[in-house]
Amino acid sequence: MKTRCFKSIAGFVSAHPWKIVVAALLLTVFSAVYASLTLKLNANQDDLVSRDLDYSRRYLDFLDEFGDEEYLYVVVESEGNPERAKRFISSLAGRLHGIDGLSQVIWKIENPVLEKNFLLYLTTDQLTTLKGMLTEGAFSAKNIASWHSFAELISALTSKVREPVSKDDEGKLSQGFTFIDSMLDNISAALAGGKTSGAGLESVFFGGDETFDSDGYYRNGDLYLIMIMPDKDFTTMSVIEKPLADIRAAIKQTKSESDFADISAGLTGRPVLSADEMQTSDRDTTRATLLAIVLVGMLFVLFFGSFSRPMLAMTSLIMGISWTFGLVSVVYGTLNILSIVFTLILIGASIEYAIHIVARYQEYLSESGEIDSSIAKALATSGRADLTSALTTSAAFLTIMWTDFTALAQLGFIAASGILLCLTSMLIVLPAMIIIRDRRRAPMDLKKVKPFAMPYLSFAYRKTWVLGIAALILSVVAVVFAPKTGFDNNLLNLQADGLESVKYEHIIMEKSSETTWFARAVTESAQKSHELAKEFEMRPSVRKVDDVERIVPEHQLAKIQIIEGIAPAFANLLFSPLSGELDAAALSSSLTDLSDNLMLLQNEAFKAGRADAVEELDKFGAKASDLAAAISSASSEEVKRVAALQENFFKDLHNSIEILASGMDPTTISEKDLPADILRRFVSPKGRYSMFIYPKEDIWDPVALEHFVSDIRSVHPEVFGTPISVYESAKMMRETFLRSAILAFVVIFVLVLIDFRSVKSAVMAVSPLAIGLLWLLGGMGFFGIPFNMANFFAIPILIGIGVDFGVHMVHRLRLEKSLSAMTSSTAKAVVLTALTNAIGFGAMVIASHRGIASLGKIMAIASAACLAATMIVLPSIAKAFNYGNRSR
Repeated sequence: MKTRCFKSIAGFVSAHPWKIVVAALLLTVFSAVYASLTLKLNANQDDLVSRDLDYSRRYLDFLDEFGDEEYLYVVVESEGNPERAKRFISSLAGRLHGIDGLSQVIWKIENPVLEKNFLLYLTTDQLTTLKGMLTEGAFSAKNIASWHSFAELISALTSKVREPVSKDDEGKLSQGFTFIDSMLDNISAALAGGKTSGAGLESVFFGGDETFDSDGYYRNGDLYLIMIMPDKDFTTMSVIEKPLADIRAAIKQTKSESDFADISAGLTGRPVLSADEMQTSDRDTTRATLLAIVLVGMLFVLFFGSFSRPMLAMTSLIMGISWTFGLVSVVYGTLNILSIVFTLILIGASIEYAIHIVARYQEYLSESGEIDSSIAKALATSGRADLTSALTTSAAFLTIMWTDFTALAQLGFIAASGILLCLTSMLIVLPAMIIIRDRRRAPMDLKKVKPFAMPYLSFAYRKTWVLGIAALILSVVAVVFAPKTGFDNNLLNLQADGLESVKYEHIIMEKSSETTWFARAVTESAQKSHELAKEFEMRPSVRKVDDVERIVPEHQLAKIQIIEGIAPAFANLLFSPLSGELDAAALSSSLTDLSDNLMLLQNEAFKAGRADAVEELDKFGAKASDLAAAISSASSEEVKRVAALQENFFKDLHNSIEILASGMDPTTISEKDLPADILRRFVSPKGRYSMFIYPKEDIWDPVALEHFVSDIRSVHPEVFGTPISVYESAKMMRETFLRSAILAFVVIFVLVLIDFRSVKSAVMAVSPLAIGLLWLLGGMGFFGIPFNMANFFAIPILIGIGVDFGVHMVHRLRLEKSLSAMTSSTAKAVVLTALTNAIGFGAMVIASHRGIASLGKIMAIASAACLAATMIVLPSIAKAFNYGNRSR
């Protein structure tokens, strides 16, 4: 029946070639125009999975209630000079406020109520400690105000070291030693003419608040941040292209100011990472495509001995792709950031159908010189094999439709439909174009067509047992290395090296407790929010939780009472005038005294069996002693540098005391006192409360991500947010592809079995696919190439390639009953198809985007593996199944 069907197609094509081509062209133009007018892009990553999934629905409901939370982050490193960083932030913020399309720019709290009551954001324990330090003893506010030299400060520190230490005081002592260590390092750096860091006074006096500094700037650790909410256009690939360009221009312009030439500042955040990824992948794909077109074009001319027929094959492919665009416009109306790659898939999976038809036609034409009969024979042979190959490849893509990952489901339908449309174009339109072209040529010229075969390979198949041993050796090696092939879920590892957004994403993770990824939970009351936040903070993978308490502090009356007890210490403060001079002898003497007392404390720690404390005290004592010696022998220039450091330090110290004094008359804070941009992040218009749950580890690492998600779900199963979405999406994608690969293999075998009606032939046809995939895994393990979220898409393409090779060769073997089929036009078409895919996709290895480059590597290895399995393993199996016993 199939043979009669293809003969009917051949007869229709021979009778009406012009009508077919004109109709195809009209359909192509109509599809292209209709798609250009109606087909839209939806680049919203929140629409990649089904809205019926619990975590997806909760997140989307949250966005409707609280608003978008995917900010851009300007990251500025203070590098020991926070005042300079804040000047940069202020200058940049002024420019950002003048950019259209930025709905929020959060960088500083300028609110009189919050500025006056900043001490209420300390915990009661921190305030109690502050009270004990500032109201009496060596570090009272009056004493600090009177200091103007390092020698005085170090003498006060030494007096504290002499005091007995209770177990309750160990934490405070540890904080004090951290401060001493930083100060000694700064003095050493000043002596050497190196870069000094900040004084670290905020952690001493203000509890090291991780959200805003004492001037209200948004700060975390050594980083100052600006949070920006841009307008987002999800009909474009980069979503934030214009605002992103404007923000980067503003950063560049601010850096050009004389004071900021070498400041470390950049932009990151999930939208920025996505936009940069789209930009680099688009640029890399364009370059790779141009290179592939040149190389594949040269390959076609080399194999076919002409340029025109291969170009007709490409034309038929373009028509099929255009028809697919039209179908997508009618069925969906939109493409997403995954389904948009269907064109790449169709090129890789469909061009081989045209190659086989042209190759077989050229073979028959060189024998007979008859156009119509050659077309009929080519369709009856290669056309039938093409149909089976297309059906199996389409089936492979259809298997990924049954998933809640809607973006993958859409890709599965489009790819499956597109393959069948491309096949239709190649079975009907391509032969019609060939007939029109060749009917214009003289009959004698037609017989001069170069036969499309590889007779020079016949010697390789005289001893198939040698090929069998070679295949066995390759398989054993593959089995050894295949288990080393892993899966890399880390999306940052897909990005191009050197991207600013990736660099500053790492800086945020390394130098602050902030992350651009955080989970969320919503409660009905502030009290429940506090309770749940404390439970989250108990989990080992959680660094911190920000809830409404961070902006509306609890226990305010108790805190005000403590502050009232501190206030008298700030009455009538007199600050000692600062001098630019340094008493080197006094400083050296105070350091020596400190070192001696640290030695005594070290002996006490040794007696108490505190080996950890002994080691730390020894380090501090040695550092103080070495610095005392260095100061005593310092040159006048070195002394001047330390004097300048001292003056700046005590300016900051006195400023900190003045700031504390300004907070000694607090009043309670309520939600109505808060800036709207801050409040909306925690309290919705419906009166529900949200919290931010930050991970302790780098959750770009899939293992850390899994721990974090598991931890917070154990506290509250209804958490949601970017970490949950990424974790579930990656998990769903892996499961979908694994399930689909198994199901596709079963469906493919059934379809091949229906085609051949022979178990032996079906086994032969799928053997190149099975063995090729094994060798691919071995090759990936050997070269250290993991699967990732970008190269996963190679799997269904590879299934199509592998089964195509086997189906075509088995059809030829069944036809000829001889291993000479391995040197025929079919075999050469298989080689050309493999090389086309290896070169076409392999050109992607030049990409800077590591995900795209890895896709190119896998496709190159897989094409070579499937070709080798076809040309090496299949002859041995054919010989064993008595398909190669008869000579031609």
